[in-house]
Amino acid sequence: MKKIYLFILLGITIISCNRKTTQDLPLEIVGYDTTVFKGGNFRYLGTKYRMSDQNNFVLIHQELELYWFDIEKDSMVRSVNLDTTNLVLPQVNMLQVLYQEADSSLILFFPQRSKIIHLDSKLEIEKEVNLSGIQEFTYMYMPYGQVFYYNPSRQEFYIGLLSAKLEDHRAFVNETRFIGVFDMNSGKLKTSFGEFGEERKKVKSYVRSQGLINFDALNDEFYIRETVGSSTINKYNEAGNLQDSYDIGSSFLFYDLVAKKNGEEWFQASMSDHNYDMKLASSNRAVSLGVIFKDENRNKVRDYGVLFIEDLEKGKTYSTPVDPFQMILWANDSEIYLVRYHQEVEEMILVKVKYKLGESN
Repeated sequence: MKKIYLFILLGITIISCNRKTTQDLPLEIVGYDTTVFKGGNFRYLGTKYRMSDQNNFVLIHQELELYWFDIEKDSMVRSVNLDTTNLVLPQVNMLQVLYQEADSSLILFFPQRSKIIHLDSKLEIEKEVNLSGIQEFTYMYMPYGQVFYYNPSRQEFYIGLLSAKLEDHRAFVNETRFIGVFDMNSGKLKTSFGEFGEERKKVKSYVRSQGLINFDALNDEFYIRETVGSSTINKYNEAGNLQDSYDIGSSFLFYDLVAKKNGEEWFQASMSDHNYDMKLASSNRAVSLGVIFKDENRNKVRDYGVLFIEDLEKGKTYSTPVDPFQMILWANDSEIYLVRYHQEVEEMILVKVKYKLGESN
């Protein structure tokens, strides 16, 4: 299998002034392997990568084209273009897809039609769910990220939301709820949970960021962290009740918000350091990718990345420098799967990293 050099060294210049006083412990990479995804134009901007519910497949989705990558076989094992089947699907963007391994079924989400469609293993429509209730609270569906989860035992969908009052900054930050809980049978919004922290609500200006939150589900519990301005991870139960909060983060990231100045063009605004992605390796271990963006105003000459693991029980962080803008697909206590751009060719690769937590000096 072709090896591709993944990790790069960073100078001490990325350790900017930071309100966190403790330094990260070392995260040791003890091995890695890579596989180039083949079979489609996977560098296409709209491509999404998602693990199946039992973590044996990577489901890759580009509009109505789906690809199954088998982790054990280390190869693409299936592909289908739903547009070439006899299915009558909404002629709008398909934002999210879930693959259920137990019965080889698919769950498709079409936010512009407030519709969820279940397909059986033969790619025939098993059920259609028409969602309702977001208009009453002036919500809209979150148009990015992977905030889409299905709980079969409770027969509920958990879907990303935000306030539709985009032009009213005060209302947007105060009224946004990140997750909506929808009944699978009626499609009605039952409740919503997760909101901006007090620091974000105090800022009287918009903040330039890529997405709003990091989100992951583990054992039917939900973990949410804002993309910028906070190191706090909030844990919620199935009913949307806050169970715990963890404020650890990485000493490499600067968590103060960089607000957009009045009259400043959006593309000229400075970017806060980002919690770019996050997955739970276990109930006590969060794996995250931080990105420090190039910014002349902040004397940052290039984009930097840091892969860091937070021990939620002991309150410690372990980190190592990496290339920025990778996506974390899955993690456990010894391995991490990431998707990243190939540096030399127009391809995407799956990176399988083996790691261990270093010791303090």
